[in-house]
Amino acid sequence: YQVLSWKNNARSRKTGFELMFATQMQKFSMMINGNWWNEKTWGAPDIDGLGTTHGFWGMLVGELKLKNDQKISMYSHHSSPMKITTGTIKPFRRMDLTYKKEVNPKFNFTIKLKDVFDTGGFSITTNQAVEYASNLYMIENLEAESRRDNRTLSVNFEYKFGSFQKKKYKREKDKGYGGDGGGMDMSY
Repeated sequence: YQVLSWKNNARSRKTGFELMFATQMQKFSMMINGNWWNEKTWGAPDIDGLGTTHGFWGMLVGELKLKNDQKISMYSHHSSPMKITTGTIKPFRRMDLTYKKEVNPKFNFTIKLKDVFDTGGFSITTNQAVEYASNLYMIENLEAESRRDNRTLSVNFEYKFGSFQKKKYKREKDKGYGGDGGGMDMSY
């Protein structure tokens, strides 16, 4: 005779909000997006991940159309210091700017400055007790930093050779590769 039952070892409560705003006018468009959260997890003392986590991140994207087929675009990202159960994630900030000019219908160029203030990067610090033998613990510390790119300036030229026209293929019904149209018809 066997009886199976279950028991929750931990509980959590998460609160937060997300904000999104977008607008598009004739010469200007913008989108703002942000997210804040706070989560508390508690329960049996031998469970990983107990404690509080919280943080905020936000993003702003905008585009302004100028005279003579010109555009200026901006992308910006910000996150607050984030607390996780084993440590912290340092704040993150980044901004990219782009200028685009359409010289004529076949030719345009773009100038892009990525990470304008050279502040992009990710940094995390953690420390936690790790059991490596029965009732023997050691403290594990981790400090990590990561950067995808430093500040970068790029210039791109685009030229369209000829004009693109979508080819139109017309097949009669049930006359594809499947032949009789039954089963798995492989007509394209």
